[in-house]
Amino acid sequence: MLKRNKKIKRDEGKIMKENMGYSKQDREFTDWMREYYNKKVSNRRKGYEHSRWFSSPRHYKQYLLSKTSILHHLKGAECKNILEIGCGPGTWTRFLLDRFPKAKITSVDLSKEMIKELKRNIKSKRVKTVVGSFLDVKLKKESYDLVFFSRAIEYIPNKPLVIKKMEQAMAPGARGIIITSPPHPTVIRMKKILGKKVDKNHSKRISVKEMGKLLKKNNFEEILFYPILFSDFLPIPREFLFNRYYKKRWGVVAKMLASGYLVKFYKPKK
Repeated sequence: MLKRNKKIKRDEGKIMKENMGYSKQDREFTDWMREYYNKKVSNRRKGYEHSRWFSSPRHYKQYLLSKTSILHHLKGAECKNILEIGCGPGTWTRFLLDRFPKAKITSVDLSKEMIKELKRNIKSKRVKTVVGSFLDVKLKKESYDLVFFSRAIEYIPNKPLVIKKMEQAMAPGARGIIITSPPHPTVIRMKKILGKKVDKNHSKRISVKEMGKLLKKNNFEEILFYPILFSDFLPIPREFLFNRYYKKRWGVVAKMLASGYLVKFYKPKK
């Protein structure tokens, strides 16, 4: 009887999650991403942060350009309670601590190995870490005056549920910043034609158009898109394109040449 009751509870939990928007495929992808990053972090001798941002001049330049853009788009912001989704090893957690010296930060990541590295990198009582998928994490409603979401939303299935939960966690008047990469259908199509592997971890990206629709549907205001990084493999120097366009709204040039975008938005004040 006890085993049967446990099974019933598991089944009920599964049904609840599926009714909330989870599907079997969503759950399988989330589990796969968790293991993917746990292994990726544990296999880096100098840590994932070093590998991602500081292991080469190219990666370091990506870091500096991203930092410049984020600083610009947070100009004038005053925050006391920040939710960071997909914190990774703490690269932008450290940045947020420096930018907002009085703020408390809740940093969420799917990978326990990422959180371990963050804790090694950052010793601050102002940072609370949470291991788990953002869709599973319990958050107090209307608690945060900034939600910062860098290079993570593409790894979470069911974007409508992500945006809805994010909106519920934001206080009236709060601002949000999401940084991600749009899908590149031409690149994927060419890879398939050439018989090359299409990376599974890049299969859930969201376009500027679709992101805008989701944010509007959840009643966000002042939704503005900007390019944040440009391809390394262009005849035009990446730094030239960045300096010319990172303060300008997403347009034709960004659509053709940008490899990532930043969107900022506000939750209406009551």
